[in-house]
Amino acid sequence: MLRSIDRLTQVAPVGLIILTSVFFGLRSSAAEKQAYDIVVYGDSSGAVVAAIAAKRMGCKVVLVSPAKFLGGMSSSGLGATDFLGRRATFGGIASEFYDAIAVQYRKKYVRSFEPHVGQEVFNKLIADAEVEAVLEEKLDRENGVKMDGVRIVSITTLSGKSYRGKMFIDATYVGDLMAAAGVTFTVGREAESKYGEDMAGVRRGDTHPRKHYTQGAKDHFTRNVDPYGRPGHPDSGLLPFIHQVDGLTNGQGDRRIQAYNYRLCLTRDPKLRIPIEKPDNYRESDHELLLRNFEAGDHRFPALIGRLSGSGSKVDWNHKHAIGSDYAGANWDYPEAGYEKRREIEKAHELYIRGFLWTLANSPRVPQRVRKQAAEWGLCKDEFTDNRGWPYMIYIREARRMVSDYVMTQLDCEAKRMADDPVGIGSFGMDSHVVQYYVNEKGHVRRDGTIWRVPPKPYGISYRSIVPRKGECENLFVPVCLSASHVAHGSIRMEPVFMVLSQSAATAASLAIGDDVAVQDVDYAKLRKRLDTSRQIVQWDRTHKVSRAEQLPGIIVDDVNANKTGSWKPSTFDLGYVGKSYVHDENTDKGAKNIRYEVKLPETGRYEVRMSYTSRSNRASNVPVTVHHADGNATVTVNQQRGPNAERGFHKLGVFRFNADQPAAVVIHTADTTGYVIADAVQFLPVK
Repeated sequence: MLRSIDRLTQVAPVGLIILTSVFFGLRSSAAEKQAYDIVVYGDSSGAVVAAIAAKRMGCKVVLVSPAKFLGGMSSSGLGATDFLGRRATFGGIASEFYDAIAVQYRKKYVRSFEPHVGQEVFNKLIADAEVEAVLEEKLDRENGVKMDGVRIVSITTLSGKSYRGKMFIDATYVGDLMAAAGVTFTVGREAESKYGEDMAGVRRGDTHPRKHYTQGAKDHFTRNVDPYGRPGHPDSGLLPFIHQVDGLTNGQGDRRIQAYNYRLCLTRDPKLRIPIEKPDNYRESDHELLLRNFEAGDHRFPALIGRLSGSGSKVDWNHKHAIGSDYAGANWDYPEAGYEKRREIEKAHELYIRGFLWTLANSPRVPQRVRKQAAEWGLCKDEFTDNRGWPYMIYIREARRMVSDYVMTQLDCEAKRMADDPVGIGSFGMDSHVVQYYVNEKGHVRRDGTIWRVPPKPYGISYRSIVPRKGECENLFVPVCLSASHVAHGSIRMEPVFMVLSQSAATAASLAIGDDVAVQDVDYAKLRKRLDTSRQIVQWDRTHKVSRAEQLPGIIVDDVNANKTGSWKPSTFDLGYVGKSYVHDENTDKGAKNIRYEVKLPETGRYEVRMSYTSRSNRASNVPVTVHHADGNATVTVNQQRGPNAERGFHKLGVFRFNADQPAAVVIHTADTTGYVIADAVQFLPVK
């Protein structure tokens, strides 16, 4: 359906609190009288970046946020950032943010971080830019947007504060300003036929094509679970959260959205841990489906645990497998609900997730191994300290989505078409979590909505997708709830991408003011020049991190010249490889696959042996690599989740002696590995 229509974190350093209290102007009455070049309304990481970018370009800017803190999900638990290791797909202020995170940990590069560190970095970036920020001010969605024709004149919050501006940026996760300004938007899943997307609409978990949804298949039911109040008795009604949908067919469109949850920061450290207690109003029936799934034989630990930099004991806890921390179906009204109703939905999610964690750790119906592991975890005393360790913000995976003159779709993600006006790059998989649990024709519970397919290469995101269609609002940008189908939005909805698109929006807003044009008429050539100057990355160059064997020192054996046992799949997804591609074992047939690199070295002597691979969190952490040398064999275990320890993507295996008249060999094994095993090139460097 289309329609037209806190304060600072307590963990911030004292000096930073003094700075930010000056520049935030949290209770400034002057804001009611002042006019701005650019008004940013938003609670996301993109809102912070947009405001900083506008200020750096000399614009008078104010950031008005409905939240009590800065940074959105990047400050509220989403510490394991999803960009599939493709750090080179974003630059600008987003890159500054992640670089500053790395500095906090005294590292050159990090992908994960503690929530309080994200808060500190955002606070400092805002303070250094001297941006006026006003927190805990919610838009009056009924009467708070004053229009003059198709232009916004001002916005007013529920407390009565008004902000006039030449340009406005809606950087909320829900698109409240966009909707109140009368911009066309949609909620839910398009049908397959809408944009020609074979991943669109309903996606039944009992009919998904495995070749397209290998990753998503891990989250489907592996056992038959009874959905009824009394097992085997349909007349007893369905368990909570389960739906009986007649005629449910893949590709149907609807208004339903993928599940929300809270991204929890948990720890096993007894000194930091806040134990998970049985929540008030706990209902075992809310977790009956989880318990029955265990009793049916699915004993997988239902959590995706991402290790965070810092103390070594903290993790980002997310949903995984058939039933986890996602609260399916409870969020369908959230995008357009009023503030009170949204708060009710948020509290319901908190109750469910607290109950889920307590059930895992305490119910005798949970397998002992799972119960023991779950009991070790608790919230962190030093995170969200004024909220007893609970994250401030619910994880809004999708809400409203604008419909503009360019709708990003699966075709863009799969490089079947390319926008000629890119203002950012997407690369993450087209991803949706569960939308609903349903009863199939055999009377078993199944999941609908889970999709996952990785784009063949990073792709450009159109400028036209972050501005309303022509004839609609002429001074508004929407970089978070941008114009994208449900499928494409599932790939675009990454925090670094929101930051990039928001910086591009602020840059375009400055141009629109200077040229006195509508946002739809901004000169893209001028915009592109400014984006390039500000070190934004909006077009993918896949060549700058690929090495040619002849350019490398020593003796190189590439994977194309190695002897492979079993099926190894070529890939070019992650950069940092040698030659035309690298290969992986598809995470299947463990022990039946290996790859042998063999070469006769020119001289007898000692050589340092290295292997190259691309690292990522889904790699195996225990890859056995055997070096066959003159004095015997040596097996080294390599953690491919961590980056290689030498230059150009190579990892040192050790120094060994080789004879010129005997082949030197390195064998990568897959036996007992957990995760994808990567094989690229092997390097022999003579040691003098």
